[in-house]
Order: sequence, then C-alpha cells, then structure tokens
Amino acid sequence: MADKIGGLTSEETFMVLEKLAKFHAASYVYLEKAQVLKKAKEETNKEDILTVHVFAKSDGVVDGVHTIFMNGIYFDMIDILKEKKIVEEGLIEKILKFSKDPLETILKGSRLSAEKYFNVVNHGDLWVNNFLFKYDENDVTKPIDVRFIDFQQCRYSSVFDELHYFLYTSTSVQFRKENLAKCLHFYYDTFTTMLNVLNYPLPNGFTEEAFNSGYYEFLNAGFCYALMAVPFQVGAPPTPNEGGNEETQAKSSPQPGEKSLRELILSVFQSGPLKQAALNSSIAINRLRELCLEMDNLGVFNIE
Repeated sequence: MADKIGGLTSEETFMVLEKLAKFHAASYVYLEKAQVLKKAKEETNKEDILTVHVFAKSDGVVDGVHTIFMNGIYFDMIDILKEKKIVEEGLIEKILKFSKDPLETILKGSRLSAEKYFNVVNHGDLWVNNFLFKYDENDVTKPIDVRFIDFQQCRYSSVFDELHYFLYTSTSVQFRKENLAKCLHFYYDTFTTMLNVLNYPLPNGFTEEAFNSGYYEFLNAGFCYALMAVPFQVGAPPTPNEGGNEETQAKSSPQPGEKSLRELILSVFQSGPLKQAALNSSIAINRLRELCLEMDNLGVFNIE
C-alpha cells in the first residue's frame, strides 16, 4: 500500500503523473470541443458553472468561515515553526511577509494561472490516501495500475494547482530534489501526447518552456495549500487531556439554536485541534520544516 509518511515510490509517482496528465488532457478537450461551458451558461443563465476552487464560494458565510479556518491553520503551522524553533527566525519573518492572507494567495494563484494559461477538470485532493494501486502478484512493490478515488473536491482550475498539491503532499523532499525536472517533463510529454491521440491542438502558447515557467510562477499558492494540508494528512489526533474531557467539551460546545450558523461553525473551527495534531506528530513537524526550507531554496518567499 502507498506510504503517506515516506511518500510514493518513483514508480508510483510516475504512474500517477501519467494518469493525471491523461485525465487533464481529456477533460480539456471535452470541455473545449463539446462547448460544455457555453451550453451550460446558455441553459442556466449563470456565468460560473463549474467550481474553480473548493473555497471560492459565493455566499458570505462560507467565504468568511473558510478564510478564518484555512488562514488559521496556516498561521498555526507558522506558530509551530516558532515554538519548536525548527527553522531560523529570519526564514519565519520571510514567510510571514510573503503572504498576509494565504487563502487569497491560493485563490489568486488559481485565477491568474487560468487567465494566463487554461483550466482543466482537477481531482482537487490528489494525495496518497486517494490512490488505489494495483500491484504485481509476484512483486507486491511493483505497481501495475492506479485509480483515483474521492472526487468530493473536484473543480475546474489550473493544472498547476493539482501538480503542486500532489507533488508536495505525496512525494519526499529527496525525491523532488532528484526527480522534479523529470516529473514535469514526463507530465508535459504525456499531456501533449494525449492531445495528439485525441486529435486536438495544444493550448495556444503552452510550450514546455511556458509550462515549466508556470509551475514555478505559481508555486507560492502551492506552498500555502501544502502547508495547510500537513495537520490533516500526517498530524496525530489529540489525546483526551489535550482535547478536554467529555463533560468540559459538552459544556463549552454551543447548542443548536444558541448561536447563528456562522458563530457555530467558527466556534468549532477556532478550537485548535489541528495545531495540536501537528504538535503531536514528529512527522508533521519535520514535514513543515522540509517544506519551508525547500520553498526557500526555490526562492518562493522572495518578494519585491
């Protein structure tokens, strides 16, 4: 079974990239050739038919809640960097200056990459736990096929959104150091080959050079999302003492009807269990450290 702690093997990673590139290319052709969006807009009289991001909802309550929730997680992770002193203070200062509103950094990256390039249908939560691998009967370490599962966050957005999230949540820092260029070339080559098979032209200006440039240009959004994912993916659940006993929790928990929906949701989101989950996990703490150091080496936090 794929390892969410150590990351995917090289064979598993390239197998996912192959399926992903074909999925993205096929969705691009389908949406463009069948004029799905145009027809849907005409039928519904709505401008935005497909969700461009799971957090980009239009009603104020959800937007406000997601902003507080996701930004809260991001800054909780930064607090852990400070408390554990796992990176230098100078780097923490750079990260804090780099983005005051990380959720907006993510959404802005999606918007700008769509305007500059194009959108495809993304899985939306493409990481180790959402892959089902089939292995060779005679060699259980050799993958022969893979399926993506859990499409609850499926959306219409940039290929870079998906690639950043996948690579920085599902592979090790050492693997990326040695193989990132190969991964990008392999994805691009598979994407273009699939378009040829479908007899459809490459998006205008989408050369391999442009693709590589776009990957690094929007890596700031990829960092924010990957950082927020750490406590969900490799955090350890709080102990009963850390979470409070059942009686204390019951007394502090808002009862239905006592608060508005917004206040009810925020009271749950602001309770801090995700920060504690990350603090409880040496794996999570190490991943935070590695992610920040790697992004710093790539110049992500260098702002003009």
